[in-house]
Amino acid sequence: MTAEEDGKNYIIWDIATCKPLRSFVNLDPPGPSIDAEGNPIKKKMQWPAFKWSADDKYVARMTQGQSISIYELPRMNLLDKTSVKIEGVVDFEWAPATTTRDGFKGYEQLLCFWTPELGSNPAKVGLMSIPSKEIVRTRNLFNVSDAKLHWQSQAQYLCVKVDRHSKSKKSLATNLEIFRVREKGVPVEVVESIKDPVINFAWEPKGDRFVLITAGEIVPNAAVASKSSVAFFAPEKTKSGAAGTFRHVRTLEKRNCNALYWSPRGRFVCIATVQSQQSHELEFYDFDYEGEKDEKDKDISANLQLMATADHYGVTDVEWWVSQQLMS
Repeated sequence: MTAEEDGKNYIIWDIATCKPLRSFVNLDPPGPSIDAEGNPIKKKMQWPAFKWSADDKYVARMTQGQSISIYELPRMNLLDKTSVKIEGVVDFEWAPATTTRDGFKGYEQLLCFWTPELGSNPAKVGLMSIPSKEIVRTRNLFNVSDAKLHWQSQAQYLCVKVDRHSKSKKSLATNLEIFRVREKGVPVEVVESIKDPVINFAWEPKGDRFVLITAGEIVPNAAVASKSSVAFFAPEKTKSGAAGTFRHVRTLEKRNCNALYWSPRGRFVCIATVQSQQSHELEFYDFDYEGEKDEKDKDISANLQLMATADHYGVTDVEWWVSQQLMS
């Protein structure tokens, strides 16, 4: 490295040439540096500090909760020589695939971001087109405690998990704001009134179904952990073959699970309890079971069936095997 890189915390490398393309100093995470009593606040470093577009033509980072800086590869120049100013931005995510929006025929990469409520302004989720930096869709949100951004693997959908507090701020509920990215105008479908906190959410790989886990009230240092529930969702069938409105398929009550692991091919999902001293169950479900289908599910693109259960003491993680055929 050259003297220019000395003392800098982040370096973008060109692996082919083994040379640095650009280096950056560390930036403090967004938020105040001292508390109300004047004591310094120890901030958690955000990682990854840099996030890559689906086609690797861009890499971006947040700058102290005030903007998103987007760099073009391989020159690592700042796009349009200026950052995108977004006051209070908390997080952003690139679409994991290059997608085609209805009515738009040009090249673009998409990224989403969200900002909290600032003064009288509502919280906001935005969908931005790069390189134009055009905001193609926004969604205003109210009484927001937190939000998480979940892209479907082919960027057909973006699910924003929104934790909302009551006016008294004594209770929380979760809404799912689902952006249907490839449809005209990017309509947003809302799955409302999930009463318990959602602790895990996962889209089906290359599919349009999802599973989430909710937990009851979390009591610190409780002798017995609160029970969780698992909810399965799938779209309605339509005459055109396109995915319809998302509908609830089934909920499993009184579980101990906390993790979701989809098969890389989709269809099968493992519901697991990991990193727990009390429970270590594994349950495997088939979303396209080929047996008889319940009458109530005939209009839904799913036929859910428990295939197997297992118990593995001390399990800390689960990984599906990916075959060479799938990778090719």
